[in-house]
This record gives sequence, C-alpha cells and structure tokens, in this order.
Amino acid sequence: MARFEEIADRLASEILAGRHGGLYSRFMPVRELARRFSVSLTTAHKVVTRLKSDGLLIGDSTNPPQISPEVARRIAAADKKTPRRLGVLVSDLTNPFFSQLCGHVQRIAMTMDYQLLPASSGYDLQREQKAIRGFLEIGVE
Repeated sequence: MARFEEIADRLASEILAGRHGGLYSRFMPVRELARRFSVSLTTAHKVVTRLKSDGLLIGDSTNPPQISPEVARRIAAADKKTPRRLGVLVSDLTNPFFSQLCGHVQRIAMTMDYQLLPASSGYDLQREQKAIRGFLEIGVE
C-alpha cells in the first residue's frame, strides 16, 4: 500500500471518529498535513484528493477542504449497529486481477462502513445465481 493510502486510511478513521471537527469544519491545510506526516506536498495533495474521492471532504482548488455531509450520514449509519454489507461476485478469486480488484473495493468499502462479502462463481452460471440469491437473503446491498 502506498504511503498516501496509509495516511488517507488513518485520517479517514480520525474524521469518522470526529477528531477533525463536525460537518463543514475546515480540514487541516495541505502544508500542515505534509508536516504532520513528514511527507512531500505532492503526497499531502494526494491524501486530500483521496479523502475527497471517498466522500469525506468537500472543496475545490479555490477553497480549503471541509468535512463532508457524507461523514454525518456514515456516523449515523454506524450508530445503528447493523453492518452494511456489500457483495462482490467475481469469476475467480484466485485470479490476481480479481483478487486485487476485491482488495481495492474492500479498502473503499471500509471507509464507507461496509462489510465486504466476496464470492467467486468459478465461471459457473448456476453457482453465480446461487451466490446472488445468498447475497439477497442476507441483505447484501
């Protein structure tokens, strides 16, 4: 995992825990982020961009990033104590492409408080249909 991804994951957890303020609070400036984690400004910009793409921050190049309204929704969803489940069905989990894809989906799903449930069809239509029915029975989104 790249350094900026590690930092983004850590900050995502902190944001969701409310350690960076509430809704529309200003997030730390890029220079402060770079100083705090001893990284370049380019890496710090990548972290902010990642947090924006994950829906945790909002803002554009002319305004400093702020805590997104999405954060409040995620915190409220987490308070319900019911895990949100996301099903991913691929042809073959042992294939490096699909394995890596599931890893990326899981990383994003975790930042959105989803539990990832991967499944493999083994290129078998009946097995695929059974997996989908199983997902639906247990409330997978």
